[in-house]
Amino acid sequence: MKNGVLGTEKGGYDKRDVLMKIDAYMSLLKKIQKGISSADAKEALIDIKNMPLRLVPESEEGFAVTDVTGYCTQMDYNIVAYFKQP
Repeated sequence: MKNGVLGTEKGGYDKRDVLMKIDAYMSLLKKIQKGISSADAKEALIDIKNMPLRLVPESEEGFAVTDVTGYCTQMDYNIVAYFKQP
């Protein structure tokens, strides 16, 4: 992932699936800013983590698996870390 942009690759993750997952992360972040409870945020984060990411056929371009994995890992970490702040 270069400069916050997800790369593409043959046989990567389906772009629609990835964009839906990113949208879910952004919606959760907005709810956190509005004061969602820690328990509700954790439940929402579990739902986001369980969202499927299908691979496209090797002949098609999808988002790079390593980029998406890194992005999701960072978002998960940031959300969990927010609730661990004193």
